[in-house]
Parts: sequence; structure tokens; C-alpha cells
Amino acid sequence: MKTARIVKIAFTVLGTLIIAQYLPFEICAVAGVLVFIGAIIATAILRKKDALIPAFLFMSALAMGLMCVFYNHNIKDVKALDDTTHIVEAHLLDEPQYTDEKVTYTMKADKLSDSDLSGFKFMVVSYADLGFREFDKVTAEMTFYDTGREDFYGENIYIRAYISSKDKPIVEQGKGGLYRYAITARQAVRNTVSRYLNGDEGALITSMLIGDRSGLSDSAYSAVRGSGISHITVISGLHISILSWLIISVLRRFIRSRRIAALVTIPFIFGLMAIAGFTPSVIRAGVTSIICFCGNAIHKRVYSLNSLGLAVLIQCILNPFSVCSVSFLLTVFSTLGIILIEPKLRKRVMKLSICRFRLVNDLILIALVSISAQIMTLPIAIIKFGYVNPLSVITNVMTSTAVTFAVCFAVFGVLLCLTGVFSFMGEALLLVSGICAKYILFVAEMVNKINFSQIYFNDGFTIFLFALVSAAIILLLFMNSRRMKIAILSTALVIEVIVVVSAFILPSPVLLRVYGSESGSAVLICDGGKSVLIGSGDASHIAKKIAIDIKGDGIDNLDLIVLPSDCDKLSKGATTLLKHVSADQIMYSDERIDLMTLDGAERIGYANCEVDLTDKVNLSVTDDGIMIKAAETRIFIPTEYPNSQKADIIIAPTEFIATTCDAKCVIMMGEETETANKANLLTMGGIQPYALSSGKNAEIKVTNSDYNIEYENLY
Repeated sequence: MKTARIVKIAFTVLGTLIIAQYLPFEICAVAGVLVFIGAIIATAILRKKDALIPAFLFMSALAMGLMCVFYNHNIKDVKALDDTTHIVEAHLLDEPQYTDEKVTYTMKADKLSDSDLSGFKFMVVSYADLGFREFDKVTAEMTFYDTGREDFYGENIYIRAYISSKDKPIVEQGKGGLYRYAITARQAVRNTVSRYLNGDEGALITSMLIGDRSGLSDSAYSAVRGSGISHITVISGLHISILSWLIISVLRRFIRSRRIAALVTIPFIFGLMAIAGFTPSVIRAGVTSIICFCGNAIHKRVYSLNSLGLAVLIQCILNPFSVCSVSFLLTVFSTLGIILIEPKLRKRVMKLSICRFRLVNDLILIALVSISAQIMTLPIAIIKFGYVNPLSVITNVMTSTAVTFAVCFAVFGVLLCLTGVFSFMGEALLLVSGICAKYILFVAEMVNKINFSQIYFNDGFTIFLFALVSAAIILLLFMNSRRMKIAILSTALVIEVIVVVSAFILPSPVLLRVYGSESGSAVLICDGGKSVLIGSGDASHIAKKIAIDIKGDGIDNLDLIVLPSDCDKLSKGATTLLKHVSADQIMYSDERIDLMTLDGAERIGYANCEVDLTDKVNLSVTDDGIMIKAAETRIFIPTEYPNSQKADIIIAPTEFIATTCDAKCVIMMGEETETANKANLLTMGGIQPYALSSGKNAEIKVTNSDYNIEYENLY
């Protein structure tokens, strides 16, 4: 097979599966048949030199067929369990995943009452630690519900469940198989690092070694993500490359034969994949490395494109829904960018005279790798996240060496600490890795504070536009035909004009930003250039944080502040808020506001009034709360303890939320245990609950047809 032929086939399958996941499976099946017929016709009429076209068509048809078969055999019946209750016998497949708000258990169903289904994976989410441990066998009454997100499909998880509180689950301790050694190793790494490194430095080292970033604080992860280096917290090609290099370097000290050393390295790589939990990105990186080492072992030249293609092909065959995993797509396309784009850029840049200096040359090479990966993943980042990090190249250049040192020192440090005899040396190495981690976090925080470190795209048209243009630019880098370049560029420009014109013609959504705290709340409405804030938090420090968040969103002056009531939960921080944020008008019923000096602000007292804020936003005040009608969506903010709550969305502290409320979803703030109990009751009632804690916010985009909440769903 010719060079890069495998990668062409693999990316034909990958691209087809990406498209197929957005199609109804009936249409996907019909399309697969039509493409297959087209492949047969193309085989008959095309010349020999065009034989690759029918091959691509055949692969596309087979990919769509594989998607349909996989869905009907593995997913369809499982998703049919939505909103059903069964007595379930299951066992845990991995460690529980802990966050500040919830505990997630990954299970495999062994038996269901009133159903013949078994052997599928699912997730159980709880706000309380149920005491389950890895490999435990659990028997309990469970109610299944849809995941609501296809991100989990890449891990073969197609449904979730919650455990009924009627009867206590029956738990039996399980032994597990060989995978228990990987979990034991993962726990040993986590415990060793946490013993010698505290805080975010230790959590960052842990994430770089085993991919567990649950220990990172919200502020630290926000800085890492905002600066464009969140990939270092997920085990992927970067980490596998560093660790593989470490293993082969150590083995070469004892094994003279490069061939034998390569063969011995393969089991270690498989062990690294197991410790990292066999995530899609880890599988891609691990399989690629194993292919390379296999080639070295048999003295065969391994083409990086073919090894990448084979890894992608294997992953797609094992689970066609791997394309739903953002981490898998990012690791695949970043690797493709490094293979294809980096040599082209290096060939041009290395002609510069400044590259004669060794240090400058190394820094430029690091930058080129980062730029190549970012260019190729740009369309995915725009579509999946809605923002890009223009400064991520700088951050990667500043931190790449520190990341390598941190991983290397941490690996040797953990191993030495586990021996016991040389633990003092291991402690010193972990200390050095902690210093590297501290430097990485410092750089991330500094870059994240820059206003343009993230560029957001607020509507679907803009997202599509930039994704299209970036994809066209990538294609132009590889097209040798001048006609093809002109055709691609012309098509991109025509669609760009259409999208831009449509963006002006079609109405933009109303944006509501919910600023969360432990128990207070504030809602910012943005529409038609006007900004209205409702609420101020329950304490001075909460109000100050809300003011900082508002200014961080680029708003220095508010058109109107509405202080709902005398209730401390909603307006106790008003005096502090008004010292930090200016406003043209203030609507209030709090007599404390009368005692304040508010220069340039008009005071408006209210009692059961109704105000049109903009053409699409109407606000009405009642005895028990505030009702906002934004683009036909009803959003209720209770200020008392209402007997009946009817709205599309309810936003309030936890104690103001009635478990019998009539709403599609609820966003609440409150003490963790109370919020957990209330959220469980709401879920059982068919309502989607969301929760905000300190440092976490949410954004709601409301249109005439629907609304979208950009925040991690609790369930």
C-alpha cells in the first residue's frame, strides 16, 4: 500500500462518521446505500488512475453502514430505557469520579428486572457519596434517563441513572480483573503526589501523569483553559511521547539492541493507556506509538501519517461514536497538523538568519508545533467551544519545557518515593516538578488576564462563518492546483457574505448571564445594547465578585439595576455592588438604598409594576418574585417562598425552589447538601436542575423558538 493511503481511507471514514452522527439513522442508512451504488458506478466508468475515488466512496458507504449497525445493536435498545425504573444488578468498572458538587459512578449492567438487556455501560450520578468502590457489585432500584450529551458516546456510555432512595442498595465487594492493577497504580500516583505536593501544583502534576484533573480548583482550571493549554491536563500524544521517550531511554541503558528495547516498550505503553483509563485520546496516542515501536522492532520504516491513520481507523471500527468525543477529535487533528503543516512552516521559517542561534531555533520549533496543531484544530475549537485562544501559541512556547521537565521529574519522583529506600530523592524530584507546575500556572494566570486571550463567537452564524473560513485556509495550504485554490476561496467568500448578511437580517438572541455563588444570585440581561442586572448577592464579598465578573464581561455601566426585595439572599450586597458598578437607574424596595449617595443614578421605587426593558424583554414585579419574559421565554426569579412557580426557567437560591414547581429547568444556588437533595427531587419530577457555586457562572441564550444554557448539567 502506498504512503499515506491508510490515512486517506481513515479520514474518509472519520469524516463520514462525523457527518453521519448528525443525521437520523434512517437517512444515514439510505445515504449509505446510495453512496455504495455510486461507488459501483464510479468503478465501472472511471479510469485506473482515478481508482482511489471509488475506494473512498466504498469506505464512506461502509462507515455509514457501520454507524447504523452499531446504533441499532449497541445504542437503540439502551436509549429506550429512558424514563424507566428497574431493579438493577451492576458492577463498577472504575474509580468513582469526585467533584465539588457530585460523585459519578461508571457501571456495567449485569441484569435488569423486566428487561433482557445487559452488558451495557451507564453512569450513576449522586450528590452524596454512596460508598461504592471500584469493582463493587451493586443491586438497587434505578431510574434511567438520557445523558443529554453525546460526549459520553465516545466512552460507550449512552444513558445515565439515579438510585431510588426507597431502599438501601445492596453492595458486595468485587475483585476485578487485571484492570485492578492499573487502578492501584493510578491511586498510588495520586496519593504519592498529594502527599508531597499540595494545592493546584499537586493537582496539575496529577492531571499530567494520570489525566485526573478533579483536584484542580475552578480558578486554576479556568486559567489553564483560558490560556489555551488545557491539553496538558488530558493524557494524549504529548504525554505518551514524553513517557515513551523516558521508557526507551531507560531501557537502552540496560538493553543494547534497539529492536528488543522497542518490543519491551510496547507493554509499558499499554500499561500507561490502562492507568489513564483508556480514554479515546489515550487510545489514539497509544496505538500510534505502539505502531511506531512495532516498526522499529522489525526494522521497517513507519510513516507517521499511516500510523495515525491506522490508529484512527481502529478506534472508529471499535466505536464509531468516538467522533462524538471532542478530546479524540482534537488529538487526531492536532497530530495531523503537526505532521502536515509543521514541516511546511519549518522549511520557510528556518531560512531566517535569526534561526542560527540554538535557543531561538528551539523556541521557534516549539512555536511552529503549537501553531500547526492550532491551525488544524481551529474549526473544531470554534464549533465545539465557541471561542479560540489567539495567545495559546505564546503560552505553549513559555510552558512546553516546563511541562516536559514536570512530567519527567514527577515520574522518577513517584517511582523513587514508592520504593521507600530512596524516598528522599523522590521527594526532591517532586519538589522540582511542583516548581515547574507553579510556573505553568503562573504563566496561565497571567495570559488569562489579558482581555483578548479568548475570542468568543456569540451566535451560530458567526461560529459557522469562522469555522468555514478556517477550514478553507487549511485546504489552501495543501492544494497544489491553482484552480482548486480559487474555487475554494471563492466558495468560502460567497458563503461568508451570505452568513454576514443573514446575521444582520435575523434577530440576535437575548443573553442572560447568571452569576453564581454559594447562596446569592444575580442575573444580567443583555439585549439591544442595554444591560440590566437583577439581584446583588447575599453578602458584600459576593457582591464584589459579581461586580468583578460584570466588568470582566466588558460592561462598565449598567442601564438598570433591579434589587428584588429586602430579602438578604437577594439584595444584602447591594451597598457593596453599587460602590463598584455604576448604573443609570436603580429599581428597589430596600429602604437602605435611600441612605446611600448615588451620584448620577435615578432611583425608582416599585410595587407590582411592569416595565418594557427592550423590544424583546419585559419585566414584571409581583409580591413573590420577578418574571422576565425574554423572546417568549418565561424566566422567574422568586424573592419569597411562592406556593406555585410556573415558568420555563427558574433562577433562585435553593430554599426558594419548590420541588413541585412547574418548570422545564431550574438554576439554583445553595448549601451543598441541601442543593443535592433538592436536585435529586427535581430530577425525579422530570425537571433538569443546574447548580452554581462560587466561581461558576452560566449563560442562557434565548430566542423565539428555544433557549440554550451553556453550563455543565448536573445530571
